[in-house]
Amino acid sequence: MADLNTEIKAYRRFLDDLPSIVADTIIDWVLDNFESQSYEGVPWPDRKEPDSSRALLIGERGGTGRRSIRVTSRSKKQVTIGTDLDYMIAHNEGARISMDITPKMRRFFWAMHFQYEVNQDGTLKVPEDKVKWKWMALKKGRITFNMPQRQFLGPSKELDMKISEAIEQRLKPIFT
Repeated sequence: MADLNTEIKAYRRFLDDLPSIVADTIIDWVLDNFESQSYEGVPWPDRKEPDSSRALLIGERGGTGRRSIRVTSRSKKQVTIGTDLDYMIAHNEGARISMDITPKMRRFFWAMHFQYEVNQDGTLKVPEDKVKWKWMALKKGRITFNMPQRQFLGPSKELDMKISEAIEQRLKPIFT
């Protein structure tokens, strides 16, 4: 009878830990997607302008979006993983974005122009037809662009299998 009581207590602890087991498995899987720059083995679309100095979805600030992936709600029956950053939602789902150019954006575009497109002596580093930052800084009104889908979170058979494996691994010691 003592063994049965021990198993029941262990199983109850398992049920209490289950939301954390699932959440940890999902977050690890999402971070693996960032690492492999793919979703279920399908690579994310490349940048239009190749930049091998940093990974996709890793911006100048060094992974703010990646670090934003977390548990947004948890109960004994459900765990929700997400982000509160709009641009990460746009990356995950893909989006057509239209926005007004602000003075801050214009300053950024000029800074990029002088950093990447102009030498110190004022000559162009790139061919005239490859200059983009200058034209973005001079553009009036709105800019519109397509954000390609670079999915990192969503329904997945692969993820379902990983969750099942994590649960089985935690249950085996209880019932063996």
